Amino acid sequence: MELAERFLLDALAYLECALGILAFVLVSRVGSPYGRYVSQRSAWQLAAPTAWVVQELPSLVVPLFVCTGMVAERLRLWPNRILLAMFLVHYVQRCLIFPFLIRGGKPTPLYLCAIAFMFCTYNGYLQSRYFSQYAVYADDWVTDPRFLIGFVLWLIGMLINIHSDHILRNLRQPAGLFKAGLLLCLPFVFYSLEHNSITTPFIRLEYKEHDL
Repeated sequence: MELAERFLLDALAYLECALGILAFVLVSRVGSPYGRYVSQRSAWQLAAPTAWVVQELPSLVVPLFVCTGMVAERLRLWPNRILLAMFLVHYVQRCLIFPFLIRGGKPTPLYLCAIAFMFCTYNGYLQSRYFSQYAVYADDWVTDPRFLIGFVLWLIGMLINIHSDHILRNLRQPAGLFKAGLLLCLPFVFYSLEHNSITTPFIRLEYKEHDL
C-alpha cells in the first residue's frame, strides 16, 4: 500500500511539473482570465474575495485532514514539520488574510475558481502526504546550508508577494500613496510605476483594471 502511494506521489509531482510548464506557455500566449481579462460573457461568477477563499481553502483543509486523520509518522521529524509549516503559512496568508484585504475587484469566473480548487486539493494532498509520511531528513538538516538558503528564498518570496499586493491595492486609490514615475526599492526588487503600469525585469502588469 505504501509503495503504491509513494509511486502515486512521485507521479503527481512529475505531473505537476508538466502542468506548470503547460500553464506557463498558455498564460504567456493567451493571458490569465483574471481582473481585466475576465470575459463579460462568463455567466457564473463569484466575488473576488469569496473566490479566493473557496479556491485556496483545500490547501489548508487537506493537510489538516492528512496530518490528523491518516498515519503521519514522519511529522515527528523537525525538518518535516518546518517544511510543511512553511507551506501552511503561505496558504493561511493567501486564504484567510489576503482575500479580506481586496478592495472591490472584478468577479472571478466560477469555472476558474473550480480549476484552482482542484489544483489546491491536488497540491495540498501531495505536499502534506509526502512530508507527513514519506520524506526522510536528518535532524540536522535544518542547519544545512541548502535548507537555510531555501528558507531565506521562501521568506523573501513571500514578503515580495505580500508587499506587491499592498502596492496594487494602493494604486486603486485616487489619492493613493504611489504616483506615476515613483520608483520603489526593495532588496533585489525594483518597481517602476509609470504610465499606469508596474514594470519589473520579468513582468509588466497594467493595473488600471487589476482585480485588486
